[in-house]
Amino acid sequence: MTRLVDRKRLARYGDAPPGADERLRAVGALDGPQDRPAVFAFYVMIFGGPDVPHDAREFAHSLAEAVVVTLRGAPWSSKLDSLTISPILLNPSIGVQADRATHSRNGNVGIDINLDFADWMRASDAERRRRLAQCLAWGVRRIAPSHIGEADRARVLEALQGVATRLLHQAFVDDGTSGPVTHAPPPEPQARVLKLYRVTPDSKEYWETWRDPATGSHLIHTGKLGTRGRVRTLGPQTSNPAATMAREEAGARAAGFCEIAIEDHSRLVVELPFDPRTRKNLVTARHRCEDLCNEALGWSGLGHCDGGDSGGKAMRGYCFVVDYPLAAKVLRQALDEHGFGASSKIHDLSD
Repeated sequence: MTRLVDRKRLARYGDAPPGADERLRAVGALDGPQDRPAVFAFYVMIFGGPDVPHDAREFAHSLAEAVVVTLRGAPWSSKLDSLTISPILLNPSIGVQADRATHSRNGNVGIDINLDFADWMRASDAERRRRLAQCLAWGVRRIAPSHIGEADRARVLEALQGVATRLLHQAFVDDGTSGPVTHAPPPEPQARVLKLYRVTPDSKEYWETWRDPATGSHLIHTGKLGTRGRVRTLGPQTSNPAATMAREEAGARAAGFCEIAIEDHSRLVVELPFDPRTRKNLVTARHRCEDLCNEALGWSGLGHCDGGDSGGKAMRGYCFVVDYPLAAKVLRQALDEHGFGASSKIHDLSD
């Protein structure tokens, strides 16, 4: 599948950096005819909040866009249609998120890669850009052979190395590996939320349960997907609560409820504008955006917000949902109720 380069689409999910054409022209990415087809779309979404400065995000987006433009019209025989690489910079005191790779049947690939947080905080701006370039190379190497042939992979890595060298103003030496892999520790038992779903031609339902560590009670939340549902509480005084919950879960599974793997969730982003002149309130505002997404999605059984970032003139909340059209409808209603309706945007990152 081929298509002409769509500049708006390439910048759609990131900071559309001002002067991007000038930077791409400076590295030779805009030399030659502009109407040759792009062979795949390349996005970068950095999870790291205020620990990732705007200049670093701008560099990563420019790097990805320059790779796509450099490769336009090149021979291409791979299934890969869209690549999203997400460098993750998470303070280990907050938690650990596992590296992840998802490959869809329609050629969309998502790669999440953790970067060393302490190393990032010590690094200079130039070193941080080099680490981002290396992270993108790791991501390209982690694409499964089912979605990219070795010849096409080599073309992408060669273009990445050339563009990174020009943008960094010094030789970028790829380490030639797929990078270290981060594994998340198992969740604490009391923090575990079990989410089950039952989908039939006539209805979509959810059944979920978790333990409230503050009271020791078990809560069971059930309902029609996309609605608030109802909550039952089994107090800590319940005789043998573990056995009681095991029976409740077994009953739900016997009734046809089952898990939906995270790989089968849709990836959704909520985007809200903000005034760059009010940056001192940005982190608080972004956390409110994430909380709003979690409140709307969690209590309707649709999914959760996995974090957010900000840059350019927008802040974003990234979500995993089991039904994108329904989730978009529920989020749109919540955004309207909180006064964000006219200015907010909702995108499906799974396409």
